Amino acid sequence: MPDVTGEATLGSILETLVPVMAQAGSAGDAAVLLLERLVSRRSCTAGWVGRLTERGELIGLAEVDVGISASDVHIAAAQAMHPLLRAAVRPEEPPHVAPVRELGMEQAAIIPLPVLQPARFALESSQQVWAWGVMALAVSRRPTAEEVDLWTRLARSLGSVIARLERDASRVASASAAARDRALLSDVFEHLPDAIVITDAENRVAIENERARALLRTPEEGASEGLRRATELNTLLMSSFLSRAVLQGTGPGESRDVTLVNPVDGTDLTFEVLSVRLTGRREREPLTVSLLRNVTDLKRVTEALTAQFSRARDAEREVRSERDRLEIILENVADPVVVTDMAAGVLLMNRAAERLFQAPEEPGPLVAERSAASFSVRANDTIFTSYISDFALDPDETRRTTFRLMDPARKTDFPVEAIAGKVMNERGEPIAIVTVVHDLSVAEEKEKLASQLMVLNRDLEARVAEATSELEERNRRLELQRDELRRASQLKSEFLASMSHELRTPLNAIIGHTQNILDGLYGQLAPQVQIISRRIEQNSKHLLMLINDILDLAKIEAGEMPMTIEEVDLLPLVEDVLRTLEPMAQRRALSLTLEPSTSRARIRSDEMKLRQILTNLGSNAVKFTIKGGVRVRVVDLENGVAITIEDTGIGIPRDLIETAFQDFRQLDQSYTRQEGGTGLGLSITRRLVGLLGGRLFVRSLPGVGSHFRVEIPIFPGQAPRLEGDVLVVEDGPVSTDPSVSSSARGA
Repeated sequence: MPDVTGEATLGSILETLVPVMAQAGSAGDAAVLLLERLVSRRSCTAGWVGRLTERGELIGLAEVDVGISASDVHIAAAQAMHPLLRAAVRPEEPPHVAPVRELGMEQAAIIPLPVLQPARFALESSQQVWAWGVMALAVSRRPTAEEVDLWTRLARSLGSVIARLERDASRVASASAAARDRALLSDVFEHLPDAIVITDAENRVAIENERARALLRTPEEGASEGLRRATELNTLLMSSFLSRAVLQGTGPGESRDVTLVNPVDGTDLTFEVLSVRLTGRREREPLTVSLLRNVTDLKRVTEALTAQFSRARDAEREVRSERDRLEIILENVADPVVVTDMAAGVLLMNRAAERLFQAPEEPGPLVAERSAASFSVRANDTIFTSYISDFALDPDETRRTTFRLMDPARKTDFPVEAIAGKVMNERGEPIAIVTVVHDLSVAEEKEKLASQLMVLNRDLEARVAEATSELEERNRRLELQRDELRRASQLKSEFLASMSHELRTPLNAIIGHTQNILDGLYGQLAPQVQIISRRIEQNSKHLLMLINDILDLAKIEAGEMPMTIEEVDLLPLVEDVLRTLEPMAQRRALSLTLEPSTSRARIRSDEMKLRQILTNLGSNAVKFTIKGGVRVRVVDLENGVAITIEDTGIGIPRDLIETAFQDFRQLDQSYTRQEGGTGLGLSITRRLVGLLGGRLFVRSLPGVGSHFRVEIPIFPGQAPRLEGDVLVVEDGPVSTDPSVSSSARGA
């Protein structure tokens, strides 16, 4: 193996290595090629390459002559002081020599393996170095400065090649998996046994599978007129059904039936339709997925089963009547059972009946108790005998009658239902009567409770009706108050707009005459007069600014703010705004910086509104910054441009961010008294951003600073809003890292 530290040069090594590494199958293979070229007996004896993961961990990628698998080496993010991990995350630090126990290297040259990114801004002349991995080379002696320099330059030159191979392999795998999944889903969608239709907001078919096309799509030329009419009728029926479902508020997953025509034979088909609204889509137009399941046969079977069940229920009633007639002869039933002859003489009774119709054989402890029990039994016997005698004379074979009996044990009466049936002989003559006595105490109690419940229900309905009437009256009053407040707000806006114009005209005259006096048009002024005139000019301009803010607010609220959409070159506009803010920043000894940008920065928007937005945000940043400075950055987005204004000022507490955007609200009076202001700057800015179709993001920490990000579309494609969106980001301090800005936008 040749030694790369001697006569070989960086150019010759790259000339031979780069083409070979570019053809490698993976990042690991490319790293092995690099290590094989570096490992030699005189310079280094073994090599290992590791890469950083998204979680900040260091994992092995490739090794040569180390003795262990590269993937077996894993250094957690918590081991921040480990020499390998430290070199990987800090590629700007110079290489160093240190022992690495995990690799069995007593002395290793640790070389950062960064990725070089192109310069982001026009003023940058060098490439950006980003942390990606690290390379460890086992050495038997301390390497020379020339060797370390060559290794470092090789790592910087070839790190991007290895990283690009890893990224390309991941993208190819993801794209292949996505294509397979898409093909599988398409095949499943087309071959589902049920018809599936995806419609837009106007119920027009966007996507349909094969079953749906057979029902709804107009056939090609040459098809029969009946087939054509059937599909057209199905399309109208389906559109009407979906419109009706939207108006009636069908819930997610709720099914309804629709009847369509069979295009083949013209018969009616019943479909169960389950509709689901697609959510989380980026497109503005919503889509609805409808699944049509043919339930024609199921409906026919259901109807047949319903008819059969009705017949079975009728038969069950007859069987129940017969069963009652049979059960009355059972001895061991819970209810009292009495068998009598046709003359009401008792032939047989069970023990429950004996308790009602026979006096106890054992005498009671008191004469009064025995007398009460005997009285109850005689009363029951009289009532029952009368019932049986009447039934014996009745030609009916069964009878159901309710009456009351006495309970000998409790000395109270209770309701019963007596079910009696005649026992016939072979000639059809009645020879006995079997009677079952059923206690109705529970049923009677339920009836009482039901009656009470009905009374309570009527009372509750009356109260609900009264409360509903009162609520409707309150709603009517609230609507009247809302209309009055709306009219008052409109009158207020019109009054402010009119008065602002009336006040601005004399103020402009005062400012003009004062400037003429200061310019010496009316003669030389004394120093004291000059000072007073200067104060008049400053206060007049400040008052004019306040009136302009009030006028802008009134125009926006009245919907009369004019919009002039034109081509706007954004970078010169930002630079011009910063020049106007520069004297204010110099008075406070603050830095005012526009970071270099490669943004195209040409959009179609209202230049005056953009200037006012940037002026309001920039002046606020300077006004509320004591030390440090203000930085401005312009970044391209997919469909627009983002302008970020970040300061190191006093910051805004999270719970007061929404308050800061309200009209005439000032969070810190100590600063606003010094610099002036009406508390309308952020409120007007929020509304102007909304008018331009943009969004406004805010992230701020008290004592650290504030981060305002304005996103403006390239074309004003959406309708203007009265107020822009304000996003409050809770996590993390204010930072200028581009990744932080993109995460805030995604949040």
